[in-house]
Amino acid sequence: MRKQHQEILRVNYEFLVNEMPMGEVLDAIKPRKILTSHDIDQLRTLRHQGRKALARYFLGVLPQRGPEAFQALLDSFQDANAQHLVDLLLQQAQSIVVKDGEEDKPPPTPSDSPVPLGPDPHEYVIRLTRNNKLIRQFVDPAKISPILSQNKVMTSREADMVTHLHMKNKKWDLIFAVLLQRGERAYQAFMAALLKNDYCTVFHTITETSTRRSLTDDSDKGRDKDQNDEDDDDDDDEADTYE
Repeated sequence: MRKQHQEILRVNYEFLVNEMPMGEVLDAIKPRKILTSHDIDQLRTLRHQGRKALARYFLGVLPQRGPEAFQALLDSFQDANAQHLVDLLLQQAQSIVVKDGEEDKPPPTPSDSPVPLGPDPHEYVIRLTRNNKLIRQFVDPAKISPILSQNKVMTSREADMVTHLHMKNKKWDLIFAVLLQRGERAYQAFMAALLKNDYCTVFHTITETSTRRSLTDDSDKGRDKDQNDEDDDDDDDEADTYE
């Protein structure tokens, strides 16, 4: 599989695991002779573990099953009536650029053991990954995706998909896939969206910054106010004495 196509699968890994209709996709891709007989046996064994286990194994071996694997995946999505997945992957293919020479590197030796698709080890990726559950729990994706679209981080098609997905976690799967693909500029736009929607606690947790200074300032202001009140009381007492 081409480096560009591997990258597309990597950044959309969690979204695809949650969204792929595995029964229909596997039925569609088997006749295309992309998967090995060992892959098919392994998938049969994994069926009792559920759809996500099948999806993880499938995405793990697919990048090592030749140059036609990505197109076979798109065709299988179409046969499985999952055109929205085809549209998403093709849309992202336009924005992923592979460095010169990378496509000329020989592909890895095919293996029957899935290779984990790990996150890009940049600092912003680590911060997003570490706070994934926090973001999903406390932040409304409907308030974030329009801002990402306005900042040209998310396409209008992707923003529409977020709107029409029914489950909150699936909305976040897509948003995270976009953020991890589009780089640090996307991360900065996301952080700005948090502040714009008053998710300040989430913002400070992700950036590991403290609000102690503002709390200290508030305390200082409170002490100053108390001191001024005491001074006013002293002035009143002095006025009473003179009277």
